Amino acid sequence: MKLQGRSTISYILRNIPHLLCVLLPAALFTSFFYNSLPEAHLFEQLVTGRLNAENYINSLLDGITILRFGKNWFWMLCSIAFLAFCMSVTVEKIDTHMRVGKMNLLPVKRAIKIFPNMLLYIFCWFVVSEIFMLVIVGIIYMLGFINSVTALISIAFALQFVARVVLAYMFGLLIMTFPLGYSEDYRFNIAMSYSARSMVKLRPMLLGISFAYVFAHTAVMALAYLLEPYGLHILLYTLTYVMLFMYVPCFAFKQYYDSVGGERRDIPLGEMS
Repeated sequence: MKLQGRSTISYILRNIPHLLCVLLPAALFTSFFYNSLPEAHLFEQLVTGRLNAENYINSLLDGITILRFGKNWFWMLCSIAFLAFCMSVTVEKIDTHMRVGKMNLLPVKRAIKIFPNMLLYIFCWFVVSEIFMLVIVGIIYMLGFINSVTALISIAFALQFVARVVLAYMFGLLIMTFPLGYSEDYRFNIAMSYSARSMVKLRPMLLGISFAYVFAHTAVMALAYLLEPYGLHILLYTLTYVMLFMYVPCFAFKQYYDSVGGERRDIPLGEMS
């Protein structure tokens, strides 16, 4: 693996206007549908003693996005499609910048070519995460013979923590899929396989990022709960999502160039490590 200069954070800071103009609207739209406030409310109900054997399952189900916004499924799907389009544009911008040293403002035509795969990729991750949460609710339901609601909810929180670490790790293994598919013209399944084989060599780093992500998720959830009475929780989630949406593709392309050893044109020769 050939390491090249400038960290992911450095790349983001140097190109933040180009990234924000595309990803900020997507982050704002996403924050309305996908947030962890139901989990914070569940914890509040547990602490205040408002959870009981009759309502704890319904409270757990509130944390599943597809059930919580069932009546607004159209707008929920629109948010996924809009995110996929914005991420497609971002992938094209970063690829062009690192490959030829130039970042286009809105390369819509080229982004449309990868939009179907990006939409499928994001939709699959959404479905997998929802299935994980449904399985957890099913496990808690089967443990209903335990008479303590506090114990059941504690088990649910522990399982959610483990599920998020596993999902983040799986996502990390496949993170080079789009750089490989777009820059090398690999078929989607081959790109996923190559990404997993390459990234598994960085298992300690991926595990560290996965745990950091879950702890950050918990911290944002707690802070959003405190800000909700003032209507500022959407602002917090928008900021969180835009940081995540900027970091993921930039990190993916940096790992791709480090893995294949290609020369990055966005870095002056004197700064290559």
